[in-house]
Amino acid sequence: MPLVSPPARRLLSRVLEDPRLPQRIASLPARELGRLVDKVGLEDAGELLAFATVAQLRDLFDEDLWAPSDPGDDATFDSKRFRVWLEVMLEAGDATLAAKLVSLPEDLVTLAFHSSVHVVPLEALREAVEDDDDDRLEKTLANALSEEIGDFVIVARDPDGWDAVLAALLALDRDHASYLAGLLERCAAATLSLAEDDDLSEVLSSAETLMADAAADRADRRAKKGHLAPSDARAFLALAREGHDVGARDAITKAYFRELDRAALSTAHGTSSERVARALPASPALEALLAEPRDTSPAASLGPASGHTRSLLERALAKLSPEVLEARADELAYLANVTAEGVVVLGRRLRPAEAVRAAMATVSLGLEVSLHEHGKKSSDELAAHRLETHTADALFRKGLAHLVTVAQRAADKAKNAPALDLRAATAPFPYRVAEDEETVSFVDGLSALEALEARLAGA
Repeated sequence: MPLVSPPARRLLSRVLEDPRLPQRIASLPARELGRLVDKVGLEDAGELLAFATVAQLRDLFDEDLWAPSDPGDDATFDSKRFRVWLEVMLEAGDATLAAKLVSLPEDLVTLAFHSSVHVVPLEALREAVEDDDDDRLEKTLANALSEEIGDFVIVARDPDGWDAVLAALLALDRDHASYLAGLLERCAAATLSLAEDDDLSEVLSSAETLMADAAADRADRRAKKGHLAPSDARAFLALAREGHDVGARDAITKAYFRELDRAALSTAHGTSSERVARALPASPALEALLAEPRDTSPAASLGPASGHTRSLLERALAKLSPEVLEARADELAYLANVTAEGVVVLGRRLRPAEAVRAAMATVSLGLEVSLHEHGKKSSDELAAHRLETHTADALFRKGLAHLVTVAQRAADKAKNAPALDLRAATAPFPYRVAEDEETVSFVDGLSALEALEARLAGA
């Protein structure tokens, strides 16, 4: 169980004393509530989560219960983490837990329980036991954690968290029997039967369908909030590297903004929780608990430590009309998302601030390249005009394609040159992108690229 620091514990105690706590918690955006849970530790957050809405829990589950096996991979469901959540949510009572479970997405709940238990129809189990001449099946069941509920036997896949899983199922049986019957039917269909020698491919197909359906629903929900799947991010980056048809918007980007436009229309006036939040007086204790300490360690960022000079892109953005600026800001947010989801740096994903800088540096480079291709020297006015007529994602693709070309030329020239360690602190470019066997570097502007090329050429 993670330790909670004394200051955080004192702040949490003050928060819990607030008579408006239920409204405050319910009105928090899911991301803020997630940060709050992270700060106090999930195991100590039961009193806070008791007031979380179903929508908040759904969004929290979408973020917390899915993780990639390796940075940059698509996320898979974490059943152990789900059982920890069950244990914490049971602190509010099994009836409250059951009521929230039945309101969550069906595919998510089915996957969550299927990943924790085998569900076997009683009749099929009896037949299998009768045909089991050496009693292996009966001995296996005798040594397993199991429970009979209705027409099914529930068998634990993992003893950790079994009590919480069973408590949740029994509460569903008591308060929502028809819902539980459907849940167990779906889980049984995806379980490798203990009583029959079923075709393994069919069983695996059924189990994979559960994961795929739940993952697809999660991806749809996250897309409405502006998130991008790692596979889509990698596909966009691969397309950008090729440099083909940069002027036309690609299918991935079109789908992203189409989904985002639909979500914007449905939430134009804010949710009821957001309206409540605006009406509530401030809570200093809650705000202090949510405050993020600044990370000042040397390894806190891959970006430059100091001396930031505004790029051509930043200067051009300052000259745009509010309408165009809003559109380019949305595109830059998308590109930062692409970079955060699709880029792996030294074995980890980029932090949000790093992803923003990498995306903006690449767009700025694309802006410079675009002006150069038309025989124009860079100026803030010309850059602003080009930014009015070219989307940020198109400029990003142009910038990345140029980087690939220059990196290849530099690599060719470096074959007979002394080794250059691009990971060193003195390297002109702090971002490295690993994609399959190829490593592509994002440099912070065209001048850094030219300096690198000149250094290699003169070596």
